[in-house]
Amino acid sequence: MPGDPEEMIQGDDVTGGSESPILDDHGHEGVAPEEIKQDVDKIDFTAEGETLGYISLDQARVLALRLAREDPDAYGTGYAGIDLAWEITNAEDGEDYYQIRISFRPVRNFSGEAGTELFTIDKLGVLESRQVLTFPSPRRRLLAGGLALGGIVSVVAIVVILFVSGVFSSGLTGQAAGVVAPKEGTSQVLIPEESVTITSAMGDVKINVPAGAVATGATLNYVPVTPVEIPPLAPGFIATNKVFDIKITDATGSPSEIIAPINISIGLDLAIVALADKDPSRILMQHHDGTDWQGLDTKVDLSTLIASAEVMDFSPFALTIKELESVPVFSGSVGNAPTAIPAPTPIPTPTP
Repeated sequence: MPGDPEEMIQGDDVTGGSESPILDDHGHEGVAPEEIKQDVDKIDFTAEGETLGYISLDQARVLALRLAREDPDAYGTGYAGIDLAWEITNAEDGEDYYQIRISFRPVRNFSGEAGTELFTIDKLGVLESRQVLTFPSPRRRLLAGGLALGGIVSVVAIVVILFVSGVFSSGLTGQAAGVVAPKEGTSQVLIPEESVTITSAMGDVKINVPAGAVATGATLNYVPVTPVEIPPLAPGFIATNKVFDIKITDATGSPSEIIAPINISIGLDLAIVALADKDPSRILMQHHDGTDWQGLDTKVDLSTLIASAEVMDFSPFALTIKELESVPVFSGSVGNAPTAIPAPTPIPTPTP
């Protein structure tokens, strides 16, 4: 009979149906519960029951840049008030988070490696962590090495040419006008707990700042100057072309407190060594205290061609050469008395 349950079961076997469809409240065929659960697990909701939108990798890049610009205090007090530039260097799309690396560096008077920080942002646009990996580091240039002092006698001839060509000019009272490179200054942020070495653009001056040298965050500015721009030296000294000005200021622009000596080293060239007649004691670093020039305890190593000194006051600095003291010669002194001219010997006249 058509209404026999057994026939209905056999009819189901013929059609191949193994399970009855799942119907919703309206009698329509629905989706398996397992599939519904998997889809729900992939969707987040707000407290009001609205779905949350995920941000893209490009949006995470823009968000990281905005967070860096809006909160530069993350770099410490040493970078307060300093204009910075940011650039995205790498962006990774993980399963749950975006990893964004951004480089940062001062905008003005900076040459070297930029600092790096890492932003971790979840897919909903929430900042999970921000970590500074490295701080900006100025380019360090090594002085040209391997300069031999052998044959230095021949340099005397070069020095004569320098005087003739105006490299050293005796027309300046107490100064020698050297060939000074264009004024390319160097600026460096100082952080109390970090040591740093600042190198001039020409590579001939190095300023070694140890950790703990400054009490608070500060900025060091190095600017080369010409000998004619500094106050006249005391008689008996000649300024070389190694002349520069150093200032260390706090966030307000006032001189920063220095609590530990800072080392300044200057590279010597063979013309300076020859001008000093290869005498290290005649090479002296001086700084101007606002009133007079003060000689510094200068250490000179002719084997490495380096002159260095430790300082705690900053102002104009000059590498100078001490002139030789002339020995006065007095008339009539021993070895300088006029030679007596003997009277002519009379020749006897023969008697006839």
